[in-house]
Amino acid sequence: MDWKALLGSAYVDGMSDEEAKAKFDEIYMLRADHERENQKNKGLIDQYSAQIAENKRKQREQMSEAEKAEAERKEQWDAMVKKNQDLERTLKISELAGAYMERGFDKDFATETATAMYDGDNATVLSNEKIFADKREASLKSAWEKEYQVNPPAGNGSGRVDLSKQIAEAQERGDMVTYASLVRQQSEANAKR
Repeated sequence: MDWKALLGSAYVDGMSDEEAKAKFDEIYMLRADHERENQKNKGLIDQYSAQIAENKRKQREQMSEAEKAEAERKEQWDAMVKKNQDLERTLKISELAGAYMERGFDKDFATETATAMYDGDNATVLSNEKIFADKREASLKSAWEKEYQVNPPAGNGSGRVDLSKQIAEAQERGDMVTYASLVRQQSEANAKR
């Protein structure tokens, strides 16, 4: 198993499989615990809903016609209020998911995170943002290393590292972080010779 890819910046060179698995569980198992808790709560909610429906049925059998009509109107009103709340929830989750997708989250992961945020589940939100940040950091690091890895050609004659082309490109793009890093790398490499 490629623990380095899974753990990202949390991976330490030389980790045994046991250590890597323990680190993985430490970082990502909060999410599994949360999902188990949700399933348990869903069962309780279903049970209570069935009890409420049974109690309403028994209560209706004992009502007069006027009371039944009033109860029916109240139920319709409550249903409309609930539908409105559900629509507002769906809209807000959709807006939050859109914001997460703009940051680079994929659609399903953005929707899951937005739902957790709307529901006030900060543990899931933080866990998902950490997973996203780790993946993003690994991706950016890989891209940066491919583009700016310092490998001076063998036998270039001068024995000096020349990154002037990459420095000029970074400066043209306005990428001051890369610019400063390349200047520092060139200075350090040339100072060693």
